[in-house]
Amino acid sequence: MELKTQHIKNDTVRQDAFLASLREIIHAADKHSRTVVKTFGLSSAHIVVLRAIKTLDEGTTRQLSKNVSLSQATVTILLNKLEALNLIERQRSVSDRRIVHSKLTKAGKALLRKSPPPLPPHFVRAFEALTETRQNEILAAFFDVAQMMGLDDYVKAPASIANGSAF
Repeated sequence: MELKTQHIKNDTVRQDAFLASLREIIHAADKHSRTVVKTFGLSSAHIVVLRAIKTLDEGTTRQLSKNVSLSQATVTILLNKLEALNLIERQRSVSDRRIVHSKLTKAGKALLRKSPPPLPPHFVRAFEALTETRQNEILAAFFDVAQMMGLDDYVKAPASIANGSAF
């Protein structure tokens, strides 16, 4: 979209431009996820969960849910498929049987090494070409948007991003 926000004076036009941009982002993410499913057999959401398990080394459903900003129910559904494909294994906690830990299997680690990025490659290249300061500004704006949308209790910036230590 070629519209520059500093030239928009009318609030309604600004809101419509925001909504149009948001729809474009959602459409691009959906299109990429469908492409990933067709070529790789897993959705971007599955890849994100696998990456989170790798990052956490061994994570509970609650930890994974917070890490990837999805509900525990959604993460459980994703984990069920990953387990059925033998990409992860789950074990109940010895101290509290309600807690389930997920861990990558050898097959999961191998698949993750060759998996496509969960975001479109052209976006990843463009984003990485930005300065660190500009990347942080964009991330901060996205977290602000999530909060303004009333999702602040559901979507939380990972602690490493919220306190700036991820960059």
